[in-house]
Amino acid sequence: MPGSNVNLVIAGDSIGAGSISGADPWHDLDLGGTYTVKNHSFAGAYIGQQAGLNESAVLKDFDPNSGTNWLVVQAGTNDLAQGATASVLYTGVQKLVQDGHAQGFKVAVATVLPRSDAVFAWSSADESARLAYNDTVRANSAGADAIADIAASPIMGSAAAPANAALYLDGLHPTASAVQAYLEPIYAAVFSSSASSVPASQPSEAPAPVSSTHSDTTPAAGNAPAEVTTPAPAHTSDPGITPAAGSTSGTDVGSGNNTLVVHVSGDHYQGDPQLQIYVDGKAVGGTQTVTAVHGLNQWQDIALKGDFSPNSPHAVEVRFLNDAYDGSGQFSEGHDRNLYVSSVSLDGHSFGTSEADPAVLLQNGGVTIATTAATVAPDNTSPPDTSAAAGTGGTAPAVSATTIGAGENQLVLQISQDAYNGDAQYTISVDGHQIGGVQTAHAAHAAGQSDTLTVKGDFGPGDHAVSVSFLNDFYGGSASTDRNLYVDGASYDGMTVAHSSLSLPNTGSQQFTVPGAGTGTGTGTGSGTSGAATAAAAPSAPTVALTHDTGTGGTHATSDGLVTYAPSVSGDTLHYKLDNGAVTTTTPVLATDGSADGQHTVTVYETDAAGHTSADASLVFSLDTHHDSSGFHMA
Repeated sequence: MPGSNVNLVIAGDSIGAGSISGADPWHDLDLGGTYTVKNHSFAGAYIGQQAGLNESAVLKDFDPNSGTNWLVVQAGTNDLAQGATASVLYTGVQKLVQDGHAQGFKVAVATVLPRSDAVFAWSSADESARLAYNDTVRANSAGADAIADIAASPIMGSAAAPANAALYLDGLHPTASAVQAYLEPIYAAVFSSSASSVPASQPSEAPAPVSSTHSDTTPAAGNAPAEVTTPAPAHTSDPGITPAAGSTSGTDVGSGNNTLVVHVSGDHYQGDPQLQIYVDGKAVGGTQTVTAVHGLNQWQDIALKGDFSPNSPHAVEVRFLNDAYDGSGQFSEGHDRNLYVSSVSLDGHSFGTSEADPAVLLQNGGVTIATTAATVAPDNTSPPDTSAAAGTGGTAPAVSATTIGAGENQLVLQISQDAYNGDAQYTISVDGHQIGGVQTAHAAHAAGQSDTLTVKGDFGPGDHAVSVSFLNDFYGGSASTDRNLYVDGASYDGMTVAHSSLSLPNTGSQQFTVPGAGTGTGTGTGSGTSGAATAAAAPSAPTVALTHDTGTGGTHATSDGLVTYAPSVSGDTLHYKLDNGAVTTTTPVLATDGSADGQHTVTVYETDAAGHTSADASLVFSLDTHHDSSGFHMA
C-alpha cells in the first residue's frame, strides 16, 4: 500500500553499480516487503564526487510517498587508492549524512572491502588507511543511522579473501555469487532495522556511542559475524525527578578564579543527555548530565571553575555526546534524547540566546558560543554586556583586526562569515605550515563587512600556497540558519592577490596561490615591480566555450559536458574552478550518466612563466545528458 515500501538511493562505485560482477547488491534483498532502487553508483566513483557534483541528483531521488527512504553511501576504495586519508575521506561521508538527513533520508554508510595489489595498485599505506577509515565509519561521528559493515564479514573481509577467485573476480570486485551470499544479507539487515533518521546537525569531533566489536580480521571458525552496526544510545539513569527551571545541577566543577555557567535543558529517552564543555579547544571538567526537562520548561546551570580571563575572547563549545531516538516521537520526552543550549555566562556576563530560542542539538555534535573581551569603564565598573553569539539574535561583535606570526612578509586576508549559533572558526597555513592558532570570524558577510587578518612570516621568493581551513560548520536546515566562512580577498606585501576569494560552506580546506617572483624583502612592493607595470605585463584572459553548444537566446547548453579552453598565450598555465570547488590545474570533467545534470559555472584564468596572472573568464551553462547535440531526447 502507499507509504509502506522502502526507497533505496545508492551513492556508490563500481562495486555498488555491479558493473564488473554483473550483479549489484540491491535487487535481490529480502526486506519482507516491496522496495525500489535508484542507483547512482558508477565505475571509478569517489566519495568526493558523490558528496560534490553528484549529490544534488542523488538527493532529488527522495520519495515522499515511500514509507522509508534510505541513502546508502557505498564508496571509498577509489579515494583511498589515490592517497586519501581516513579523515579526508570521512569528511565527504559527513556531508552526505548531514545533507541526507536534511532531505529526510535515513543514511547507511558501508565500510570498504579489502583489495589485492595483484591487479590494482594497493600499498601497505593504502591498506592502513582503509582500516583507519573503517574504524572511523564504525565510530560514526557523522551520526549515520546504520553502518553496513561489509568489511567485518569473516568471508569477504578477511585479508586473504581478494585472492580467492570464488569471492573476488579481480582482487577488488566481488563475484555475483559472493554478492548474493555474503553482501546482500548484510544490507537487508540494515534496511529492515528500526534505526531512524535524525535531522541534520554539526558532526561531532568525538566518536558517537555505537555498539561495535568488529574488526577487519577473520574470526575463529564457527563464529557467526555480527555484520550490522547501528548507533546505540548510552544508557544512563532514567530521567527521574528533575530540578525546577533555572536551578543549578550539583556544585561547581573544577577550580580557578573565573566561573563559566552553561544554561541547558534536554529531552530524555533511555537516559539523560550528556555533554562535554570545551573552552578554546580544551576540555573543562568531565562529562556532564542534563536532568532538566525541556518539555516542562525546565533549565539547569552547569557551573565550571577555571582561569578564563574575561579580558580575552573565548570560544565555548558545548558538545552533545549520546543522542538516541526510538523513531516514534521526535522532540518527545521518553522517545527522543536531545540537548538544548541557551547561553553561557563568564563571571556574570551573558552570551548566546534566550530560553525561547536556544541552540538545539538533535544528534551528536557541538555548538560554539563566542565570548568577547570585557571592557572596563574609567570608574573601574564594567559597562553592560550587549554582545552575543552572532547570528543568534544578539548584537554582533564588531569587525576585528588581528595579526599573527612574525617576519618581514605580510599576507593580509579579508575574512567574513555567516554566523549561526556561534561564529565561524578557522586556521591559516602557508606552504603547509599553520601560522597562529584557531581564529574566529566576526564580520557579517551579508552586511559587506570584512575582518582583517594580517599573517606575518619570512616566506621568501616564489609561489606560496595559502590554505584556509574552516573548522566548525553548522547547518540548521535553512539558508538563514547556516554557518559559513568567506575569504573576501587578499594582498601580499601590499599587492592584491588575484583569485584569492574563497567560499567555504562546509568544514574543510580551500587554497589559493600567491604568485611568486618576489624578493622576500618585505618592502611592500612584492617583486619590486610597480602595480601599474605588473598590470601591464599580465596576460589577457583565456577563452572558454562549450565544445558543442545547443543553447539559444544567449543561453549555453550541452549534452556531453565538453568545454574548450584556450590560453591567450601558448604555453601559459590554466587554472580551473568548477562551481564552488577548489582551483586546480586539472581540467574539470563532468559525469555524463545523468548525475551531474543541471547548471554549472566554470571559471578559468592563466599565469605566464613570470607568474603574471590574467583576469577570470567564466561560462555558465546547463548540462542535459538526456538530449543529444541536436537537442533531441535520447532513451
